Amino acid sequence: MFNEGDFERLQHWYDFRGELCGVDGLSGKEYAYWPEPDVSMDLAICLPGCPGNTAVGGICLYETDHETETDTCYTSYPSKPFNKMCIPASTDVREEVTEKLFQDVDVVVWRIMGDILKAWDLIALGLCISFALALMFLIFFRFPSTMQYVVLVCCILAISFIGLLAYLVYEEADRVYELINDDHDKVDMEGTDDNVDSGVYRILCYVICAIGAVLILATMILLFSVKRTFEILRLSARPLKNIPMLLLVPLVELFIGALFVIALAASSMATVTVGNIDERDYDGDIPGGDVKVIHYHTKTRVLLMFIIPMCLWWMSIIATSGEYIVNSAAAVWFFSKDKQILDSPILRGFKHLVGYHLGSVILGSIIVPMFRIPKAVLGWAKGRLSKGRGCCTRCCGGTLICCFASYENFIRYLSGDAFAFMALWGDSFTKSSQKAYFLKSRSGHNIKELSTAGSFTIWIFQIVISLVTPVFVMYWVVFEKKTFAGELTE
Repeated sequence: MFNEGDFERLQHWYDFRGELCGVDGLSGKEYAYWPEPDVSMDLAICLPGCPGNTAVGGICLYETDHETETDTCYTSYPSKPFNKMCIPASTDVREEVTEKLFQDVDVVVWRIMGDILKAWDLIALGLCISFALALMFLIFFRFPSTMQYVVLVCCILAISFIGLLAYLVYEEADRVYELINDDHDKVDMEGTDDNVDSGVYRILCYVICAIGAVLILATMILLFSVKRTFEILRLSARPLKNIPMLLLVPLVELFIGALFVIALAASSMATVTVGNIDERDYDGDIPGGDVKVIHYHTKTRVLLMFIIPMCLWWMSIIATSGEYIVNSAAAVWFFSKDKQILDSPILRGFKHLVGYHLGSVILGSIIVPMFRIPKAVLGWAKGRLSKGRGCCTRCCGGTLICCFASYENFIRYLSGDAFAFMALWGDSFTKSSQKAYFLKSRSGHNIKELSTAGSFTIWIFQIVISLVTPVFVMYWVVFEKKTFAGELTE
């Protein structure tokens, strides 16, 4: 993919010969202009700027040297620049261009990937801020007495970030609409263009608001229960105080995870840009033969269905491996009689992972996230149906009997707690999952409440760290004109 793809294609449109505007021989001619968009969107010309008025014969095709004009000329129309493309001022003509840019699925995917590439510096800075924030949270873990205040601040930050992200998405809808339809310099844009559908942004904004409402509700329910987990956190912080190097394990996880995110983005971009230069029939005199367009291979994008899950799986493997190493190192420290002569617990945990439990960690890293939602749904359905005595209840229970059998024999045991038991007892993933489940079942409601509250604490930290980058990038894109690298945010 990297050999056949071309990242330059994500930042530039192509002319009637399939050559990229602003690249190589067309350097200095960065703007794509369609002379007759109502006739064909295949014919495009690269220009140094967008024409601002109507001129008969004002736009001419050029020879292969990209400078000499031919006798094939067109009447120019007023236009405004947008993402290195010229958007016509006339409503009828503009609709042809925006239909291609905003309604064609292939072009929409191309634009999304191009926007990610252009904002690489903003994304990189956002990831650095997230990394620093994660380090700060890890430092606070060494001081459990401050955790109640940290958790409260994180809840406020998480809700604020979600609200801010919803607002920025809403503003982005207006910004994109204005970039297409508002007047520019001396160019008066006629009417409005319905092809620029901002409804997707509105729906996304409502979805984010709904997630924020769920988070507020969960915070109100679980925040008081979190206080009971602080004693456990104080006990679990003892290894951190005595083995400070444990703090490096999550940081290494974040660093390797960031590398996988970069690899995922790069491979997705390379896949999207794979294509050939095809010839298209066009009624007119075209220098050098027929009109040529870049035909992106739609079939190669099916590979994204493989690339994205594989990268996510590798990230899950990294997270579960780090979790096992931390649990193993803590177990070694807790159960060692003479801690003064104890060698590196982290190194021993890593050896145990590679030598005995790597297969179990890989297995758990894929099936635990995969069955998390089915486990919750089937557990809820089983609980509801077991209380009913009606005919419909029995019918639904009989219909789902195979699913409930799978739940009883397999799915209900799946939990991330299994990795802690693997580190403590050295059992396989299956046995560790069963031990964790039965321990929680025997301990009744209290340990389940503590486990839920503890998971909520970690979850809040993860939400805050995860939201820093998108909120920062969206804020900069919405309110600033350029990125740090000088790319326009339009």
